[in-house]
Order: sequence, then structure tokens, then C-alpha cells
Amino acid sequence: HNKEAIQAASVFGTHFSADGLRHLIGDPKFDCRALTDAFLLRPEGAEYAFAHALIRDGAYESLPHSRKRVLHLSAAAWYCELDPVLYAEHLDRADDEKAATAYAFAARSQIAALRLDSARVLAERGSVVADTNEVRFQLLALVGEIRRRVGDPLASIAAYQDANAIAGNDRETAISQIGIAAGARMTGATEDGLQALSTAEPAALRLDNPEILLAQIGYYRGGLLFGRGDREGCIVAHEMAYRNAVAADDPVWTAHALSGLGDAHYAAGRMAQALENFHKCIELC
Repeated sequence: HNKEAIQAASVFGTHFSADGLRHLIGDPKFDCRALTDAFLLRPEGAEYAFAHALIRDGAYESLPHSRKRVLHLSAAAWYCELDPVLYAEHLDRADDEKAATAYAFAARSQIAALRLDSARVLAERGSVVADTNEVRFQLLALVGEIRRRVGDPLASIAAYQDANAIAGNDRETAISQIGIAAGARMTGATEDGLQALSTAEPAALRLDNPEILLAQIGYYRGGLLFGRGDREGCIVAHEMAYRNAVAADDPVWTAHALSGLGDAHYAAGRMAQALENFHKCIELC
């Protein structure tokens, strides 16, 4: 039983909880004392750790591949409600078809926690193991978003281009083209960005509820036209963004649109209108 336990523990890595190990071996009363007495494990606070990394590696390598998959699947079940990152990683090691979707959820949880480097790694791994274009698209778009947020627009554009290549419907086409335009705005590739938006807009308009996508299209078009010096076109685009963001009842994109309108009116010398939009934006934020 101790051999089975030390092998199962190795699936967790170098550290694990006693309750987690009991879950894996299906023995709610298992006591790790014999393994600590044999200097295979050592207690570390509320957890246990392998006494040496080589012990863990040897135990793990002694497992047949089929047994590893079963144990990793069981470990995934243990982490399902506890840790989305470890849940996804264990599903991946179990070669489970749900791994890619779990990576997407884990990446979003890391974005919410502002751990963008971790989110990128998870999303990229998910895009590799995804077994359908629908899931792969979601993950590539997520990679594009993360790359843009960390200030790497060229990598962001490349990810959205890969997503666009497998887009299976109008919504996916609009999302990927908007992502390309957002990256182009950062690099100053104005015409490329406007061209991407001209592809995104008709795709969005064919959808039943296009408002949030149209808000994004208007916002990025306004930013691109601002960079080109087209102040009136910029205002028209941001007004479109504002109307659609309000219709979608989305406060984030409403704030974006108000900020864009403030910039556009400021650049056109309409200070009262600029100030009004900035005040509304700050209030909403």
C-alpha cells in the first residue's frame, strides 16, 4: 500500500496534501507516517514534500502510462474546484479531451488576477492540445488579447491571424478581425487596421445581437482615424461605439467610447464637449 501511495503522490509533483493523496488512492484513512519514517517524504506545514526530487521522479517513472493517465484524471477531479490551473494541467497529462477548454478557463482566471504571463502560457498550451477549431479559435483569440495587453502587438496580430484562418462563422470572423485592427492601432498600421474593420463590420451586422462587436469596431475605427488626423470621422466612429455599447448595456465599452469621444472633441478644439465626455467616463469608471 505504501508503494502505491508514493507512486500516486508523485503525480502531484513535489508537494501535495494528505487529503489529496487519500483521494488518489481511495483510502480516506491513509497515514503518511510510514513514508516519512522511511525518509521518502517530509512534512511541510499542512502539506508533504518528497524528501528529494529524485525520489519523486523515480516513483513517477515507475508508473505505467495507463496508470499515470488514471491518476492524473483523478488529480484533475481533486483540483476541479480548488485550482483551475492545476485542473487543466492534470487533464492535459491525462490526455483528456476537456483539457483545452479547461486551459481557456484557467487562462481567464489568471487574466482576472493580472497574471498575464501565466495566462499566456496556459492559453498557448490550450491552443496546441485543442481538438476542435471552435475551441482552438477561442484560445488563439485569448492569446491575441493577452499579447496585446502585455504590449506585444505584432505577436497579438499573428495570433488573431491564426484565429481568423480557422474562423467558422461570422462572430469568429468579426472577433479575429477586430483583434487584428486593435494590434494595428498599436503599431500605427492604420490602413491595415481599417481594412480589418471593414471585414469585421458586415460579419457583425449579420449576427442577431451585434451591439458589443459594433461598439468595439467603432472604438478601434475611431482610434485609427484619430491617428490619421480625421477628427470628424473619429467622432462619428466613437459615437457609433457609444450607441452600441449603451445598447449592449456594457459599462466597459461605454467608458472606452466616452474616452474616445473626449479625445476626439479635445483634438477638434471643442473643450466643453470634451470635458463633458471625460466627466461621464470618470463617473462610469
